[in-house]
Parts: sequence; structure tokens; C-alpha cells
Amino acid sequence: MRRVLAQIVGLLLLGSASAYAGGSCLPSRLMLVIDKSSSMLGLINGTNTSKWSAARDAVKMLTTKYENQIDLGLMIFPQPDKCGPGTVLVEMASGNSAKIEAQMKSEPPSKGNYTPMSQSIDAAIEDPLLGDSARKPSILLVTDGWQWCSPYDSSTRFWPVESVMTAHDLGINVYVVGFGSDVDVLTLNKMAHVSGTEIKGCDPKGSMLSSPNKCYYQVDDLPSLTTALDQIGLMVSAEVCDGADNNCDGQVDENLQRTCVSACGSGMETCDKGTWLGCSALLPTMEVCNGKDDDCNNIVDDPTLVKCPEGQKCEEGQCVPTVKADLGVEPDMSIKHLEAPVADVPAGCGCVLGGRGAGRMGTLLLGVGLALLLSRRRLPVA
Repeated sequence: MRRVLAQIVGLLLLGSASAYAGGSCLPSRLMLVIDKSSSMLGLINGTNTSKWSAARDAVKMLTTKYENQIDLGLMIFPQPDKCGPGTVLVEMASGNSAKIEAQMKSEPPSKGNYTPMSQSIDAAIEDPLLGDSARKPSILLVTDGWQWCSPYDSSTRFWPVESVMTAHDLGINVYVVGFGSDVDVLTLNKMAHVSGTEIKGCDPKGSMLSSPNKCYYQVDDLPSLTTALDQIGLMVSAEVCDGADNNCDGQVDENLQRTCVSACGSGMETCDKGTWLGCSALLPTMEVCNGKDDDCNNIVDDPTLVKCPEGQKCEEGQCVPTVKADLGVEPDMSIKHLEAPVADVPAGCGCVLGGRGAGRMGTLLLGVGLALLLSRRRLPVA
């Protein structure tokens, strides 16, 4: 039901979003969801300052700095007391710092206020103003405890994780801040993780206060709370590539660059009027014989793609003949090379390669020559 309502509200607000086209200010929306359970009266270690007092001061810093860059609203839980879900006390709008400060002046009761985180996130999601995705809607939760109502029911422990998943599905970011040493580390880690707002490199399985690399913002005093809220405010108000002035500084999509990649490597591209353009990463080209990987398939002069003239092949970046030229080497005419086995000579042949039988033939020829010479000498003289 919540999803359907959010979608309907998004369609109704589409016209208002279009009014910001052409470079008008289009600030993000952030609902502060602040824990006002009785435990928030607990003192910060080593000080006389209560967690509620520190939260009030940190929220004032946040709203004063960002009231003209973010449409800020306030929900306090529980309302009216005990385990009632949070109620929106200040609707999200610009210039709301004074109104939010006024709603946080009173302190929590000393007892009887519990921590219905899940029910309060569910109630915040129902706010129609968080249904406009063009406004980068977000929730900022500050709590010092567990999902807790009296009597405690352990089966409800991870209800807040489910609520955050619902918000995420609706396009609403949930930033999670845990204040003090009594928080449910595992639940808060899971909440930040499923929302996608987790701190980079975190461990969502951490369950102890001493566990390193928390996904949520763990704070223990006013300075650390102030720093966390400022970091979140900076992210929520950040300019995005959408053709609008998101941080309301009079400029549109200013100084926005991001990494881009191609098959050949990485580069940078710049936002221009809501569109990412001009990626500097090299693009693949036709593979040629030049000693380079032109098409970026990790094969230099890929033999299946390179085209050399007929009768040539690609070697070391050049097309060369596939058959080497005749170097003029004389054939081996030695007797050993030419000699054939006797068994291979046809029967009846009197001359055998390699000199075998050559003596008899020589004698016969010599005899014929001498006979002719003697016959010439016996002829009568005319």
C-alpha cells in the first residue's frame, strides 16, 4: 500500500518538478527522524550534557547550514509517548531551521518513552513529499537504542531493517546515526547496508560496539555527532547531473566529473545540461599490424583479425613474406648423398651408383678406343 501511495504522489508531483526545469533551484528533501526516547536523557560519558541536548545542538548546526540548500523537515518519535510511531512536526521546506529548533526545545520524559524505530520509518515513508524521486528524498535517523517497546519482543529486533528496505524500494535513502554505547550495532549496520548509504568498506555483520568498520555513523559526543550530520548534509545537498541546481547556489551541474570506462581503459567525463559527455577513455579501433592492441582484446596484432597483403604475415608489427627468399645454397652432391643401396638397383645393371662395377665398364671403353686407333694405322696409303 505504501508503495502504491508513493507512486501516486510521485505522479501528482511530476508537474511541480517540471517547474524547476531550465536551471531553477531543485533542492533535495530530507526528513530528520529523531529519537526522543527517555534514554536520550542519559549523559554523554565524561560530561554533564545529555544525548538529547547534544542532538538538539547538532541538528541546529545542520539546519542552519543547509536550510537554503535542502528542504528540511522534522519527525520526532515516539508520539505522543510510549511506543507511538513518530509524527511529522515540521513539513519539509526551505528555511526551516527556526521551526525545527522550536520543536526540539522540550526534553524527553524521564521514563515511559520507548524506541519504535520501525514504526516511525514506516510513518515517514507515508509523507507525500518523500514520494518525489526528482527531489532526492532521504531520511536521517538518529537513535540511541534498539527497536524496543514494552514489553520487549525479540522477534521485532530487525523490523527496522525491513522498513529501510521498503524505503529503498521507493527510492528513499535512509542515513543511520547511532548515538552512544547502548545501540543495536547489528541492526543499525544492516539498516545502513540495505539502504545503500553505508560507509565505504564497512562490515554489515559487525554486532559489537567494538566491531570495526561500521556501516552506520557511530557517534559518542557532540563533536562526532556534528561531524556526522554535516557529512550527511553535504551528501544530500550535493549537485547531481540532472540539469537542475540541486544545491541552490545559482549554478547548474557545476564541476561535475566522474570516471568512465571503455574496453581500452578508463577516463573522465563531464556533465553538460544533465547528460554525461566527453569520456576521455580510448575506444577500440580496427586491428592492424603495428605492434599494438588496437581493438583492446588483450591480443597484440591479433592473427585472426590482422590483414596483411597476400603472401605476407604480421611479425613484430610489420607485414613480412611468408616464404623466405632462395639464399643460393648449392645442393649436396657428395657421393655419400647420392649413393643408393645395392638392393635398390634393378637386376642386370652392371653399373652401380657409388663406383661399384665402374672398373669393368672403364676397361671395356678403353679396349674399344685402342681397337679403333690400330685400325686407322693399318689403312693403305692412297
